Amino acid sequence: MRRGLALARDYAKKRVAFGAPLAEKPLHVDTLAGLQAEYEAGFHLAFFAVELLGRDETDGLDAAGKDLLRLLTPVAKLVTGKQSVAVLSEIMESFGGAGYVEDTGLPALLRDAQVFSIWEGTTNVLSLDVLRALQSGGALSALQIEIETLASGVRDVRLLECAKAAQSALLRTQQWITKASGGGMEAGARRFAMTPGSCFRAPAAVPPGTVVARSREGSASAVCGRALCEKRSRCHDFGGYRSVIGAGERQ
Repeated sequence: MRRGLALARDYAKKRVAFGAPLAEKPLHVDTLAGLQAEYEAGFHLAFFAVELLGRDETDGLDAAGKDLLRLLTPVAKLVTGKQSVAVLSEIMESFGGAGYVEDTGLPALLRDAQVFSIWEGTTNVLSLDVLRALQSGGALSALQIEIETLASGVRDVRLLECAKAAQSALLRTQQWITKASGGGMEAGARRFAMTPGSCFRAPAAVPPGTVVARSREGSASAVCGRALCEKRSRCHDFGGYRSVIGAGERQ
């Protein structure tokens, strides 16, 4: 995702359409900014799991942390795998016909992204593994505590709304597990497994002092976090992500 975004931003400064470089067209800027937000979310989810893994390998993780690592490992794989395919497909499209030509190297990026959801899983296998991770009984509780910890360190009002949305999503997840059973639980495993990843999609909402979160609330991470949290509620809001792309370029 990061490589594709770097190429797309560079190309947007050089390709002229409708009388101006793509980098000056609000719609194109908005599109790239949304992709930047997706990249930020994937990065922080992945390295949140990496931090837990590092602490586990140095005997610095308690039982709750081990449960959280067990849950988030398949979640991070399936969420970022799907993100990569979607983002690289959009990036290829941003180059127009050139994006489809092998000589540019862009089709290889999409093919390489596609493999993540296959050999890391598949997505269905990872989703079932998420259900298996719940058998310890403490994984969801550990996730709830972590989300509450993230929320407690947030000062930006818009990010507080994101934290509340994450807590609400987790509550619905817990209710679904209580009601679902047998084949019903397995059939809904993919939708369920995406939920913990969504809870971490606001990358700035990570407690200070961790390896991934020494960012201020005005940083690129915070802007992207707000953009992602607002994404589902923007059906009737045609405002854009324009502030995100500038922040992403500065980071």
